[in-house]
Amino acid sequence: MKIAIIGDGGWGTANALLLAGYGHTVTLWGAFPEYIEEMRRTRRNDKFLKGVALPESLLLTSDRAAAVSGADVVVLAPPSKYFAPVMEGFKGLVTNGQLVVSLTKGLCEKTNK
Repeated sequence: MKIAIIGDGGWGTANALLLAGYGHTVTLWGAFPEYIEEMRRTRRNDKFLKGVALPESLLLTSDRAAAVSGADVVVLAPPSKYFAPVMEGFKGLVTNGQLVVSLTKGLCEKTNK
């Protein structure tokens, strides 16, 4: 199964590792191209999961369209305070037929919802 994970924080990365470990093709999206490039080069996400190696099979991108294109499942894992602006950037990119799963936890600071 092809899975896109939106959010390269600790929660998104941990779930990407879990799903990649089960043999799925996983693409992890992050908002900052320079940090994604560092993760690609070092095969680590030391900002959020210090010392944990990222397998070569885990694809890393900061390109929104590339992240979700052809994905069977789109997993939403940004922190709740960034959920709305991150999702706004994906508007029109997720298509009918793609299963969307939210792993975001917590409340929006502005609305407390």
